Amino acid sequence: MEELAHLLVTVPSGLEAAAVLECQSFPHCRSATHIRRGKVEMTIPVEHVNKVKDLRSIDNVFLMVRVEETLLEDGAEKDLCLAAAEDLAWQVDVTSAVEIWKSFSSYAHDVYIADQFPAKPAKLPLPTAERFSKPCDCRAINDSEEQPASKSDAESSSDNASPTADGSAADRQPSASNSTTADQPQCQCTPLRPSFRVTCNRAGDHHSFSSMDMARAFGGAISDRHHWKVQMVNSDIDIVVNIIQQRFEVCFALTRESLHMHRDIEHFGPTVLRPTICNGMLRLASIQPGEVVCDAMCGVGSIPIEGTVAFPQAVYFGGDNHELGCQNSMANVTALSKKRGTLLPVDVFQWDATQLPLRTNSVDVFIIDLPFGKRIGSTTNNKVLFPKVLQELARVVCVKPRRGRAVLLSTMGLTKVLRDHPYWSLQWYRSLNVGGLSPKLHFLVRNDRPFVTAE
Repeated sequence: MEELAHLLVTVPSGLEAAAVLECQSFPHCRSATHIRRGKVEMTIPVEHVNKVKDLRSIDNVFLMVRVEETLLEDGAEKDLCLAAAEDLAWQVDVTSAVEIWKSFSSYAHDVYIADQFPAKPAKLPLPTAERFSKPCDCRAINDSEEQPASKSDAESSSDNASPTADGSAADRQPSASNSTTADQPQCQCTPLRPSFRVTCNRAGDHHSFSSMDMARAFGGAISDRHHWKVQMVNSDIDIVVNIIQQRFEVCFALTRESLHMHRDIEHFGPTVLRPTICNGMLRLASIQPGEVVCDAMCGVGSIPIEGTVAFPQAVYFGGDNHELGCQNSMANVTALSKKRGTLLPVDVFQWDATQLPLRTNSVDVFIIDLPFGKRIGSTTNNKVLFPKVLQELARVVCVKPRRGRAVLLSTMGLTKVLRDHPYWSLQWYRSLNVGGLSPKLHFLVRNDRPFVTAE
């Protein structure tokens, strides 16, 4: 029977459905479920956990070590809640979690793990000596190299350390406290005590404790249990405690930052859309083989570049009205082509999105990150720009039923423009979280009404 790992992955808020689709299509995934906003839970065999890095719609990965649905009673006193968390810290078996974390993070040393206890003992145990510092040949060799070969060698070394007029011996010779073994190979046979920290995230009402209280109590119990070193900055292991109402989750962070932060992008502009958001927009558009996909306001080319990598069976091109944006797009395409050793099928043009130099009914899908009116444009300008862009997209997109479609990301102003539009039908929209803003992702379908040029 294969051993399964339960992972909690973070995805862009609002694009959980797209992330679930990718996880379910992953060959080694056994199940994928959207459990709450920005979070997807997936099950995968332990030997394939490292392959999760290939998923392009997820940001961070956490290993779920223990989940208790009703650990904390609603309205319970603070001391009782913290005591329950401390008892759980003593019961959690972290052996398999540490091995998965070591494999994912390429941690080379053995990690000291204390013996198992059914509950918190009355007297805290000391670290087991034979497990924490077992002897090995390389340790004996290092010790022998550090000792002087003979008494005469020791005397000669002390003679060489005599003070001179330039300074004392203490100024020229390193002291014992300052000497390190950084140049010597670290012993691989002795289990090490890793540094760790605990972070608590809470959601819900009627909690009698703060997140800091819970992190302090749970982290103290882990330190007492395994004798790991507490280190709040640059720790080896990050333990995350998620509390949602009465649900209590203990997770090991497998990633320190997003797996795909600005991947494939080397030249930036005023705004750069996250690759995970680009992937979600492309996946929700249901790109089919041979379709023509266009980003009429591509900026630095984030959407077309992500499309060529994640969905290479389609044809992509983009454009922008700013000369520097087009230059950055081509530079990113060129850099990624050199990195991958193949020419990416992406074309970039400089154009006006309200007057596209494209034939009527020539594009299958438009995927555009429209200006929010913050760093680029303004709310007043968007009221004039959006109707013109929608009119031009309606001319260029295919009129065949359910084929011509558009996925547009922008602010609330677009929803008002789409009301009773003669050519576009709004199928759905959902709110995203983009850098603290809450734009809407709109999915439009072109109706079969022939386009009529306004006189």
